[in-house]
Parts: sequence; C-alpha cells; structure tokens
Amino acid sequence: MSCRFNPRMLGVGLLASVLWMSCAQVNAPTGGPVDEDPPVLLSSSPAMGSTSLQPERLVWDFDEFIQLKNTTSEMFLSPPLAGVNALETRVRGRTVEVAFPADAEWQTDQTYVLHFGAAIVDLHEGNAADGLLWAFSTGAVLDTLAIVGQVVRSVDAAAVESCRVFAYPEDLPLDSLVLSSSGHPSQVAVTDANGLFVLRHLAPGAYRLLAVSDANRDYRWNAGESAALLPNPVQAGDTTLHKMIHGPTAPPFQAPRIATAERDSTGLMRMAFAANPVANVAFYRKSGGSLAHFAWADSVWAWSNGESVGDSVVWQWRLGSTSGWDTLRVRDARASLSGRAPALDPAQRKTPRSFPVRQRTFSWNRPMAQLDTARVVVRKDSVAQPLDQWAWTSPRDLVVDVEEGAGEQWAMLLLPGAVEDVWGGQNVDTLLAEWSTHPADHAGKLVVALQGLTTPGWLRTSSLPDSVRVEGDTTVVWPQIAPGKVTLTFSSDENGDGEWTSTNPLGWQSAEPRSVLQKELEIRSNWDVELSVDFRQKP
Repeated sequence: MSCRFNPRMLGVGLLASVLWMSCAQVNAPTGGPVDEDPPVLLSSSPAMGSTSLQPERLVWDFDEFIQLKNTTSEMFLSPPLAGVNALETRVRGRTVEVAFPADAEWQTDQTYVLHFGAAIVDLHEGNAADGLLWAFSTGAVLDTLAIVGQVVRSVDAAAVESCRVFAYPEDLPLDSLVLSSSGHPSQVAVTDANGLFVLRHLAPGAYRLLAVSDANRDYRWNAGESAALLPNPVQAGDTTLHKMIHGPTAPPFQAPRIATAERDSTGLMRMAFAANPVANVAFYRKSGGSLAHFAWADSVWAWSNGESVGDSVVWQWRLGSTSGWDTLRVRDARASLSGRAPALDPAQRKTPRSFPVRQRTFSWNRPMAQLDTARVVVRKDSVAQPLDQWAWTSPRDLVVDVEEGAGEQWAMLLLPGAVEDVWGGQNVDTLLAEWSTHPADHAGKLVVALQGLTTPGWLRTSSLPDSVRVEGDTTVVWPQIAPGKVTLTFSSDENGDGEWTSTNPLGWQSAEPRSVLQKELEIRSNWDVELSVDFRQKP
C-alpha cells in the first residue's frame, strides 16, 4: 500500500487547529466599567486588636487579586523592632503574608502598629487600599489613645508630605532621643498630602513629638535632616491639632580642609579649600610671625612682608566654637597667581546699570598698598569729578566716595602707576572702570503697613538682600525697588535672640515661623504700591 503527501490536506489541518485553539483560549472579558474600587480586607489572622501576642506571621485576605508596591517606603512597624529594617512579605492571589523574625525582640506590654500605607493595590488597575494598619499588643491591654497634628514648612507654611512623626515618652533623656540609635519612638505616623498625621494606639502619658524627613529610613533624626518638633510635651488623647514647623537643621560638622597651597615668584600664596571654606583663618611662618591674608571665593590668599616663608606654613581655623590647625606644604606655582601687574576684577570693568549709591567698591587681583590720586580721573557724564574720599577697606578692596544721581554715566580712569601692590608693582597699562545709574523714573516704591504684630521680626522683599527689623505695628517704606514681581515675607523672632532660629533637635528648639505675606507682588516703574497686612487675620 502506498501513501502520498497531500499539501492541501495539511493546509486544512492547520486551519482547523488554529480555529480550535482560538475557540479554546480563555481571555479576560472586554468592556464594562473600569474598576475604581480599592481592595477590601475580608479577614485577618491574627485578628486586629489582638493582645498577649508575639506574632510570627500575619495573613490578610482580600476580595480581589492584589500586589504589593513600594513596600520599603510604605510599610513600617511602629515602634520598630531593634535591628529589623524591613519585614518579609509575600503575595498569593488574594492573600498577603507578613513574616516576623523568629528572634524578634518584642517589648513587654507594648502596643505595636503595622502600617501598610499605600503598599497594597489591586492587580489590574493599581487602586490602593490606602491607610490600612494592624494593631496588636504584647501585653493584656491594647492602647487606644491618639495625638493629631500637622507639619508645615517654616518658609511658607506649606504642608510637608511623607514626613515621619515620632512620639517619645516625656521622661526619655534628650541625648537618648536625638543622639542614641537605641532611642526608638513609642509610635510613628506619616504625614499625608495636607501634612496631617495621627499617632494612634498610644499609652496614657505625655510625649515629645519629633517630625523628620528620614530619607535614610532609620527612625531617628540625623544631623542635616530637616525636622520639626513641639517645644512642650503633649498628653495622649489631647484633641488639639498640634502644628509643627518644619525647617532645615545644621549639617554634620566638617572640618575645613585645604586641597592645594602654591606660591608664585612674588611670594603670593593661594590656598584653595577642598571642602567647607571658612573666612576665620590665620596663617603663620613655621619660624613664627603671622602672614597677611584675605579670603576670596573658595581660596585664601596670603603673603609675607619681608621674611621668607619657607616650604611650609601653619594655618589655624575657627568655625563657631570649634577650632583646629594644620601644617601646609607650599609648592611653587608655574606662573604668576594674579597676573603680571595689578588689575581690576574683570566683573567691575563694566558693571550693569544700578541704583545710585554714595560709595563704590573696586576689587583687585592681588593685595594692594597705594593709590596715587594724581593719576586717577573720575568722570560723571564726561565731566571730571574730585576724588577726595577713598580707602583700602581690605587688601584687595578700594572704596571710593561718589555722589551719584539718577540717569548718570560714570567712569574711573587709572593711568599707569596709579596703584601699587604690596611688593611695589604698579599697573603698567591704563585701567578703566565704567558704570551707570538707572533713570529717576525707573524704580517703584513699596509701602507696607503692619497691624496686629505681636512678636518682633524681619520684613523682607525678594528683590533686596537686606531685611528690615520691626518690633510691632509700623509702616515700612522701600523708596527704590526694581520693576518686576517680588515676594514679601516676615520672619518671626519669637525667642527674642535677635536672629531667626531654625529647627535644633539637640537643643530641642522649634523653628521660628516664617510667613509669606504676598506672592508675586508686581512693582512697576514710577509707581507707588501700598499694602496693608493685618496679622490678626493671618491663619
């Protein structure tokens, strides 16, 4: 018997197979409304509110298939277990399981709260079962008291989201609270989009509250982390909404460090900072005697008037109440560190138009010693002006008295030999500095009347570098403000120490409030803007 291959029959078979597979394949039904409901918790084992429990595992069942997202940032146990940074989790269909370490060191008679945040979401649409938590107690009583509050930024009172708020027993020593890694909080909460928080399941008593950004998630404040605190303890169960002012804290201390020290043929030395530059420094020869110096940008420039320095110098620094010293080896530079001759700072050869002033400062590329006014010509609108008052306010800064008016063109011409540096070097070329002033109708005027002010502080506009100190109800006038949009702020001096204070956990000091009185206030040329601020109507 012979058999033949029929290609037509193969095509029919393949078609039939495809049709059969397409009919047998199961797909999710299409159409219908989009699921917008979050997963619903159906059962918990152990049950919510269990007592006399040291759990090994938590099992939650939901009404739909789920998944876990962002567990590192969303899930946390309050108070945390010593030495445990993350809990083991697993999802099986509609069930989530949390495993606790077998050697967990549970505190005696302590209420614990496992916060899930927005970690549990449905499988398809990602709807989050936000705010789920599980509370239990290792003792016979489950604590149920709460403290509520809000965390806002010190600079503008805006809500601070995702900030961890720690509650500590009032009697916990302050050094254990802020310095020791073993000072765990009694309970933890996380602020929502409005900066609101609820510290739940607290035992009766008074608590210190500390709110921390906690970027490294170690359940404690670290130097440099922004923070907020309440100066006075709060009783659990107090229904007051406690407002906490969130502000920056001092960064970890870093000693100043100089990366390079070099010297040119004139004896001028440049010490460039590698980190944390400071102005409060001193330099000495190893054989004794101090060196003249000035700070400029990220460097300190020093020189010796007479005696040779040698190949190394001793330098001393002070930063606040901390000081130190070190020896620097000085290497020879390949070329001059400040050019061949005295010269003006390039930025001052032609400066942008500005408001009239009574004094102009001209900076130089090296330490200077002399000015020959006979070789200096100052002109206003091409008319020569007398140069009667001038002074070297620092080794590199020359201050000249001028009587500037609105809408004027100024120039200062320094002929060869007009200036001399500390080594006797003179400018060999003619130097020119040019500047001009705004016309009289360029500026706007801002008048701010303050009422209901109960604490002193500082009023400031974003367009000017200096603040105005105010002690109470008053009227502040800025006669010259450049056109544009400015922001008006008030910084409070509640403790009366003469300076604005940010958050200081080490001294348990809250940040003093700052408030934005007016955003994007428009200032126009030749216009007067009058503004009245009543602090009694501020929230």
